[in-house]
Amino acid sequence: MPGVELTQPITLDVASDIKRLIKVVVHRPDPGIEWVTPSNAESLLYDDIVFLPQMMKQHRTLESILRAILGADSVLEFQDLLADVLKDPTVRDQLLDGVIDFEQIPSNDQEFLRNLPPMSLAATLISGVVPGLARTVLPPLPNHIFTRDIGVTIKNRFLTCLASKYPRMRESILTWFVSHHHPLFASTANGYIDICKNPQELLAALRDPKLAIEGGDVMVIDEDNILIGYSERTNEHTINVVAQLLFEAKLARRITMIDLPKLPTCIHLDTLFTQISHTDFVYFKPFLGEGQPVTIKQYRGSLQEVVMFDSLRELLIDIQPDTTLIPCGNDLYPYAEREQYASGCNFVALKNGVAVSYARNLKTLEALREYGYKIVEAEALLLDISEGRVNPKTIEKTIIALHSSELCRAGGGPHCLTLPLVRG
Repeated sequence: MPGVELTQPITLDVASDIKRLIKVVVHRPDPGIEWVTPSNAESLLYDDIVFLPQMMKQHRTLESILRAILGADSVLEFQDLLADVLKDPTVRDQLLDGVIDFEQIPSNDQEFLRNLPPMSLAATLISGVVPGLARTVLPPLPNHIFTRDIGVTIKNRFLTCLASKYPRMRESILTWFVSHHHPLFASTANGYIDICKNPQELLAALRDPKLAIEGGDVMVIDEDNILIGYSERTNEHTINVVAQLLFEAKLARRITMIDLPKLPTCIHLDTLFTQISHTDFVYFKPFLGEGQPVTIKQYRGSLQEVVMFDSLRELLIDIQPDTTLIPCGNDLYPYAEREQYASGCNFVALKNGVAVSYARNLKTLEALREYGYKIVEAEALLLDISEGRVNPKTIEKTIIALHSSELCRAGGGPHCLTLPLVRG
């Protein structure tokens, strides 16, 4: 896919996680993923060794679904956006100076990187791989396929997230430069939700263990409500910093912190629940106040005005009285636990009542059928659309099931794989 034309700014707008998706950023699985080995997988935040060609095929199917239902111009590739900003010599030098400083790159590799053309440099900054070399020039970023975590669009503002783990920190540097220098974000000028206002502050923040927030923990429920998970990857101090910025910018009336178990199976809030319609949420019942206690603290207008909730159900009903919570794994043992681990709560809504899930979570899909949702396999739907049997504009109350053997093994679901910029 060609890069986005530099003359095409957009107006960011995400005031709900279930309004019609219009522009979304993804990153296709890249050759750096093949540098994940049994000896380094844990340090690179992987639990398994994935088969890259199949992973790429599954990701292409996801992109095809997005384009078929949302429109041909709906999907933006992060690497293309990065290549665009690298065409500016000043930005390129600033970005490389930051990466070189942060990664402590040897002098011979510094010179090599500075001589690469923009597209090759963009690919190398993400994957670490240069074709023809039998080594990586930089550590790979195998988690960058999960673009949800690198930033958050809240109304017409953008927040560059601060990765909590070293293997993802370069993603924060790349995202900061893309969001602050790509003309696509021109309408955001002077309107960022900036924890870090310049590259020097960014590098200092990444070295500061007090600051950590990732996009999988941030959910924009509606015009007034934002939920943020206090998780293994997002800490309470940074939640308070971001909440203060959001209140000052009048981007939310209520910001709710949900204290999650600090477990590898609960990396982010979106591993435990996601919204699929105005009223419907899929959730993992045991960890959200229905099986064990949970601390839910809501700030109303300021950090001094606090209301506590005992469960996710109580919180969501306060926001939307008609809320329906659909249990992962149909609340059946051992399926609920197995399917939560396999991203069974991690849906991305394409519009109200139409969402993408993983096909492997059969009991969760069974529960959704019981709540009136139609389940269709992604490949079958693409064929029906291409042959004119289905009009994508008329699809309603449907879950699109994506085959995901390799994507799932990387540790995230469809919500993780997508960074919305515009919904409407």
